[in-house]
Amino acid sequence: SAQGTVIGTVRATDADGDDLTYRIASGNTGGAFAISNAGVLTVNGTINYERTQAYTLVVEVSDGWVQGSGGIWWRGLSLNLSTINVKFTNVNEYGPVVDNENFTITENTAQGTVIGTVRAKDGDGDDLTYRITSGNTGNAFAVSNAGVLTVNGTIDYETTQAYTLVVEVSDGARSSASTIKVKVTNVIERYTSKEFDLHKDNSSPWGLWSDGTTMWVVDYSDDKLYAYTLATGARDTSKEFDLHGDNSYPGGLWSDGTTMWVANEEPSNDYSRRHKLYAYTLATGVSDGSKDLSVNIADTNYPSGIYLDDTEILDLWSDGTTMWVLGITITGVVGYPPDIYNRKLYAYTLATGARDTSKEFDLDRDNRRPLSSWSDGTTMWVADYVNDKLYAYTLATGARDTSKEFDLDRDNGSPLSSWSDGTTMWVADYSDDKLYAYELPK
Repeated sequence: SAQGTVIGTVRATDADGDDLTYRIASGNTGGAFAISNAGVLTVNGTINYERTQAYTLVVEVSDGWVQGSGGIWWRGLSLNLSTINVKFTNVNEYGPVVDNENFTITENTAQGTVIGTVRAKDGDGDDLTYRITSGNTGNAFAVSNAGVLTVNGTIDYETTQAYTLVVEVSDGARSSASTIKVKVTNVIERYTSKEFDLHKDNSSPWGLWSDGTTMWVVDYSDDKLYAYTLATGARDTSKEFDLHGDNSYPGGLWSDGTTMWVANEEPSNDYSRRHKLYAYTLATGVSDGSKDLSVNIADTNYPSGIYLDDTEILDLWSDGTTMWVLGITITGVVGYPPDIYNRKLYAYTLATGARDTSKEFDLDRDNRRPLSSWSDGTTMWVADYVNDKLYAYTLATGARDTSKEFDLDRDNGSPLSSWSDGTTMWVADYSDDKLYAYELPK
């Protein structure tokens, strides 16, 4: 109530008809009240329900001289004390103050899982209620009257990557709204329904390529391309063929749908055979020497004391114009075991075999033992045999993109080769001769 507001009148009578005077003798905390000589009680200070809900005032009324409290003398002989109880009702002075929040959850989080708390406060100390007024697609979330935000539905990254919720908080009279942002992180899902075992003779699955219907798997041990129906995993011998006699240590492979190129990893110093991509007509398996490509991944600029021990071509991928060749250079220092010096994606013009260094890039040092590569034209994924992981790089720049990387299942502990249709990534495993299938990160 404002200062000067009349609260009421202290009623007093005098049998002699004398004039009366009034004064508040006690209980007037903070000088909250004043009283006139007509007994009118008014507000004189700040009235705050949150600090004081009631006052008990002692009002002294006199008709003359008499010694009152504090040693003050009043004229007359008559004096009376009155107890005045003043009770206040609360006024809703403040609306809730709510903080905006940012939370992160992973997809497939179970219903009832607590995400976080919407923080709010009310200057009047009122009880608050919470409700989500918008942004709650699929009724994915719920909020309690304590402001606790929980999962209430299905959280699927492939459907929704982020939510922007508006949460209204009310104290019964006033309300405020806050913006709650919930980011969903992807969980790479294993697609067991798309997996299949390879034939027992296909025990060294060093390279994969598919046209979306048939999956060809090159075998390092018996120099052959095995074929499987991708949808069922059934072997299709009608599409299989043996490799050229010189292509005796086959590695990665890639096809444009007409020609299949298969890398050779000849363990000798005959570089005419060793660093070569052999070409075959896919429909017939006939070798097409006119399309063979010779590639040299043996860099020669090594630090002093380093010698070249070996080079390996591991896998291929092309956008139809450029052929990227995943290769490593193994070097040695006298007195120490050989080690991998270069882990690199080399680039060649597919039509001519000319090297294009402008499109090459080194792999991250964490990508210790790369064995296979596949790209969607934007991102290049490289499987690592030691870390059981697919590393990701931006194809145009070679910059590592950790947001698209993922670990392989513990059963897929010996990844040799990989291929994707843009949605599913298949990874061949050396230990159990199986094609594992994973969701490809967006």
